Amino acid sequence: LILVSLALNVMAADITQPDIAKLDQARERQAYADQLFGQSRFQESISPYLEALDIFQHNAFPMESAVIRHQIGFAYLAMGDHTQALIQFEANLHYHRNRGDTASVANYLQYSAQVYTDRGEHSTAKKYLDEARRLVKNQPARLADIEHWRVVVAERSNDLAGAKEIIETARTLVGDAEWSPQLQADALRLGLDPAARSTLTSDRKAVYFLLVFAVCVIVVACVKITGRTDWLINAALTLTSITVAVLIVEGA
Repeated sequence: LILVSLALNVMAADITQPDIAKLDQARERQAYADQLFGQSRFQESISPYLEALDIFQHNAFPMESAVIRHQIGFAYLAMGDHTQALIQFEANLHYHRNRGDTASVANYLQYSAQVYTDRGEHSTAKKYLDEARRLVKNQPARLADIEHWRVVVAERSNDLAGAKEIIETARTLVGDAEWSPQLQADALRLGLDPAARSTLTSDRKAVYFLLVFAVCVIVVACVKITGRTDWLINAALTLTSITVAVLIVEGA
């Protein structure tokens, strides 16, 4: 019984303890694969990446495995193998969902959506991008990237009206600093003026302020004529509230 117990303890240790030598080998293979990837030798990088991935997975290193899958996915994508790329991206998507890492989930939703778009599976791509959009709604720079791909999907689905609507909506959600060259190109390609919204909004602001000024002049004149000031405060508060509400709606 003692011998059996010792044997089981040794087996358990073999299962739970990572093989340091193997991990070093995996990192060496990963570094070599990264070098090949950096030289655009994508096909050659696949084999050492897979060797590293196998070691990391067998030694229960999930984050390292996810990094390898990321690289393998983009290597396959560069080679035009959408099926294999999608396998890697979907695996990482599942992994990061389980971790609750919403930023990474949004990233892999986008990567997968790009592949689905290239495969002509536009409805799936749209579903993925819509979810990613909800996850990055408070991150204008990431939102701009997602909106660009939503435009691409709409265009490839022959929904030009939908593509234009996405651009118009993006103008209210993405600031000038985050407005990407891709969205700029999208707007021009669709025959839209990328600066149209900001110019229109500025014109409207000017009109609103002129209107406020004119009303104030009229109110002051009426006070001087009638001598009453009790309704002046109410009128001023009402006018101010309306003006603020309109400016908020217009994206002031």
